[in-house]
Amino acid sequence: MQPTLSSLLPDDYPPFLLDVKERVRASQLRALQAVNGELVTLYFDIGRLIAERQQGENWGKSVVEQLAADLRSEFPGVSGFSASNLWRMRQFFLAYEAKEKLAPLVREIGWAHNVLIFEKCKEDAQREFYLKMTRRMGWTKNVLAAQIETKSYERTLLAQTNFSTTLPQPLEAQAKLAVK
Repeated sequence: MQPTLSSLLPDDYPPFLLDVKERVRASQLRALQAVNGELVTLYFDIGRLIAERQQGENWGKSVVEQLAADLRSEFPGVSGFSASNLWRMRQFFLAYEAKEKLAPLVREIGWAHNVLIFEKCKEDAQREFYLKMTRRMGWTKNVLAAQIETKSYERTLLAQTNFSTTLPQPLEAQAKLAVK
């Protein structure tokens, strides 16, 4: 009987293989994050260019629609250049252009996540919460949508109290019930 290939491998091969697989996956994740960051930066920049042109020239709906058609023609197979997405890019830029605290955070999550946050959340603190939590928790778009819908931000704020340090034990429980 001829030995199989796996029986000829050294005993330390399985952990070695596991280590290499983990490194490949980690590298793939870093590459995806880098590409995503560049894409969000590009969309922010396109939004800035459109917003700037609209201030000084006659840039309206028809010009943006033509830009979308020209970009789709120049880059076939590349999604993201619809007229509605170009308008979103403009809104995205306007939402974050003067927000030094938030602007770096938007580059750390996906475009679809960003769109959801800036369309559904109007306050900076609320946007910051969802940007950070999406990055930290790795929320999918659907999970993020559910978190926004169920008011995770508001519930987190309500849960933050100083009752344990300022109230005696019997009153602490009553106070927590009162704010729910």
